Amino acid sequence: MAFTPDTLSVIVQPIGGVGVRFLSYLTDDDTETVIGSGYFASATKFGVRQSDLIFVTPAVGGTEEPYVLVVDSIDNDGNGTGVINRDDAAPFPTVSVAENTNIRPTIHAIEVYGNATVGDGLAGIYTDTNNGATETFVSGDGRTWYLAGDFLQSGTGAVSRPTRYKNRDIINVLDFGTPTGGDNSAIINAAIDEAAARGGGNVVLPPGTTPATEIILKANVNLVPAGRGSTLQNIGSATYFLRAEGSVGANVSLTANASAGATQITISSTAGIAADDYLVLSDNYSYAATDATYKSGEMVQVKSVDSGTQLTLVGELYGSNAPGNAYTTANSAKIQRVSPIIAPKIEDVEFFGDKVQTTVAIHAMYALRAKFSPRVRTYGNTALLLRGCIDSEAVGGLYDDLLDDIAGGHAGYGICAAGPNSAVRVQGNTMARCRHGFTTIGGSTGYSHDLIVSGNQTHDTSQAGIDTHASGDDILIAGNKVSKSAGAGISLRSRGTRVLGNDISRTTIHGILLAEDNLSDVTIANNTIDAADGHGISSSPSCRNLKIRDNQLTNIGLDGITLFGSGTIDSTGLVVRDNDIFGYGLAASNRAGIITTGSVGSTGAIISGNTVAPLTGSSNYGIRTLQLTGSAVIDNKFFGTFATSSVDAGSNVSLGNKRIDNAVPQIQLDPVAAAIRTIGPNTNEDLLIIPKGTGVVRFGTFTSNADAAVNGYVTIKSIDGTSRKLATIA
Repeated sequence: MAFTPDTLSVIVQPIGGVGVRFLSYLTDDDTETVIGSGYFASATKFGVRQSDLIFVTPAVGGTEEPYVLVVDSIDNDGNGTGVINRDDAAPFPTVSVAENTNIRPTIHAIEVYGNATVGDGLAGIYTDTNNGATETFVSGDGRTWYLAGDFLQSGTGAVSRPTRYKNRDIINVLDFGTPTGGDNSAIINAAIDEAAARGGGNVVLPPGTTPATEIILKANVNLVPAGRGSTLQNIGSATYFLRAEGSVGANVSLTANASAGATQITISSTAGIAADDYLVLSDNYSYAATDATYKSGEMVQVKSVDSGTQLTLVGELYGSNAPGNAYTTANSAKIQRVSPIIAPKIEDVEFFGDKVQTTVAIHAMYALRAKFSPRVRTYGNTALLLRGCIDSEAVGGLYDDLLDDIAGGHAGYGICAAGPNSAVRVQGNTMARCRHGFTTIGGSTGYSHDLIVSGNQTHDTSQAGIDTHASGDDILIAGNKVSKSAGAGISLRSRGTRVLGNDISRTTIHGILLAEDNLSDVTIANNTIDAADGHGISSSPSCRNLKIRDNQLTNIGLDGITLFGSGTIDSTGLVVRDNDIFGYGLAASNRAGIITTGSVGSTGAIISGNTVAPLTGSSNYGIRTLQLTGSAVIDNKFFGTFATSSVDAGSNVSLGNKRIDNAVPQIQLDPVAAAIRTIGPNTNEDLLIIPKGTGVVRFGTFTSNADAAVNGYVTIKSIDGTSRKLATIA
């Protein structure tokens, strides 16, 4: 707007024309405009002089109060500038108005509602006492005003900030409305949106229970509870109650095959792809005949975009499940660029649901550096579903009372890693009264690789406490406590898996189960398995490079370790060593401590250094190797009574295996007395010294001496039981 001279009128004219005049001015312009430099254009043309007073009245319908200006200056072009003289402590609409106001000297604190406009920032109480505040302005009378109520953090180097800014560091849902008994999704999402607009931060939920239907978590936003605890109650029927979701782009085809171990791929176009991007690489090869909807695939990261249409990757490809482990053009291999959601977080918030609904509590899809530590209870589906997440973690959460009804759409998993997750850590969680505490499943674009599942506790699960179903490579399952599972304790259906140091007890089926095709490179070590109603460790399909070592198995219902079931054996790289098996065959007879079976023979297995004790006479064997050839059963130890045999090695090498208890007579060396003793179950046990073939038993040498007198004899017994006396001389 501009100065409108036809609304300027003289109210008071000094006598003689000398002195201050009093004028009135009616305008639609706001105060900010009127006090602008040179606003009164050509003021001298209308007789306006420096120091004149102008009573400014807003036009009809205006929102501002009337005020008085002092003509502070007239420039060389005759344009006048006015300032406001204030003689009270009424609030200023803006800092700009206060900067053009002469404030009465007796006033030392003022209130300002905004900077250039009301509500745009810098509002607050200002004082003319220097308090160290960094937000200041100078009023028309030359005084500096400092924002009052500043916050100063303790510690060297701390700088002051406005208290209102400090208070805004954490956004509370209550800032956007008071929760009702109905759907509060709008105020929760508004608080999340505000945090996201600031680049992220904490969003504090109200204390107590807040009902909602669908919540959208944004990048870098951390959902946290109030000090007294916060519960989000699902009252809707959405597929996912809380969503933290990224996305993927369109398919781009591979133009050359890419094998396992490759570090480069060639695609039809690199448009829109840059270094550090994440891609989903997949094909249409089914994971297994029984899981045709699960396709091979993995998450990869771009190291560089090379010339042409070639990409160099960070690390090597795991490879497809197709023959030769190659992603091929024949199998429609492709990539999709990932646009991840960055660092969404949930910290100690409780989620409460409805078992009637099949809603998933938390769905994280294509999330990068996400962290989830919720407490989810009473839900009709999966509590935490991780789909295509990268470098993320689920730590310290609680997942309890989840409905297991697959046929009815209620999966009931505590934590499920679905699709091509990569570098995900599941640690320190408690998972109970659900189908699986933790599980992986496949997807149309692949399955999980590089997972750590450690330090968790599962109990009272209707299936395996921990399960890797349709999973990829490099899975570590370590230090977990699994108890009271109605299935296996840990079920393995993944390659390159290490199962280390877990405590497994009271399982209805097996302690550890290898249960699916495509298994290879599995290590099972240092686990404790107690009270498994089925086998201690069972491998139903064959598994190349299977290592079972240093495990302790006690109170096992069937076989201690049974390998390969009725399937085709591939024992390449099989090693079973240094396991302690005490008590097996407790639920059925005709069992073994370690047994291999199968329909086709295989070679090269090593079974050594194991200690086997059935603790019951109903177990037929200690170790039994059926269908194996060219293998070795060496240096194993056996306690107890075996109905058939401690070792049935078939055509394999059996060497150094020992019965070391009193079930049968044994030799004991006594280095102190330099003696050889017999031990055994009877009061009297013979010591047999039997040379091989025509060999003789020698007791040292003696030079004939005709004068030597016989002073005694030693009674010995020949192999046919006839007693003989050997004379002794002095």
